[in-house]
Amino acid sequence: MLPRGTLRRNLEIRLPSEPYRYPRLPQAAATLCATADSEQTDLETMKRKMDFKIKNIVMKTMNFIKVLILTSLVVACGNTKKKNNVDESMQDLLGSANIEHSEKIGEIPSSGYFKIIGDSVEIPYFEVKLELSEKAEEKLKLDNESVIVMAWFTYYQKDKVYPEKYKDKVDLDSGELMLLSYRKELTSERLVKFENLKFPKDLYDLFGENKDINLLINIFSGRKSSKYNLLNCDILQDSMSKIKGKRFTLKGKLIYNDD
Repeated sequence: MLPRGTLRRNLEIRLPSEPYRYPRLPQAAATLCATADSEQTDLETMKRKMDFKIKNIVMKTMNFIKVLILTSLVVACGNTKKKNNVDESMQDLLGSANIEHSEKIGEIPSSGYFKIIGDSVEIPYFEVKLELSEKAEEKLKLDNESVIVMAWFTYYQKDKVYPEKYKDKVDLDSGELMLLSYRKELTSERLVKFENLKFPKDLYDLFGENKDINLLINIFSGRKSSKYNLLNCDILQDSMSKIKGKRFTLKGKLIYNDD
């Protein structure tokens, strides 16, 4: 689809010097421009819905894996006391694994960490460093394959009701408000600096008592050499108050034959 405004310019160039001979051409130009604007809006809405769908797939996969791990450990334990200990240990491990693989790189206030710039709100700086196995690096280089780092920034407050105009930004299943999705493609580099990322201030104005936002990062191959994802990588998920000003190291390997 042509960029917004292209149709208007091209049609105006083609309008004859005697418009009274072609009275419907201006109306046709206006109709086509309105159609182009409507199609652009539809594409933006579809993109937001796709962001939620992809994010929800990642979340459901994570939860399924956690359930399998916990179930396997519970079955392996012989009594209720051991089961309770395993549950607590696994919950602690699953909840803090990402934070343990981080290092502090900057000083950012623990509260009120957003920076309002005009009609936008800036997300605090943080970094993600990717460490892939030797086999994974060799495979990516051999296939001329890239790595995608996908990040979703969302907001959630229990029982929060949003105005009708923002309904396309709210996930009906989770109740989350989509603030921003960010996609970074890597070739040879393995460090992503999340800086100067902003979301609209009118979304921030919808926040309730909770002023913290959530982050989910998923990493996968660019699917240039194959339609299937080649990588199995760590996932980063936590609140921004715990992520800001830190560098996180996420490890990854090939999905198959990389033990």
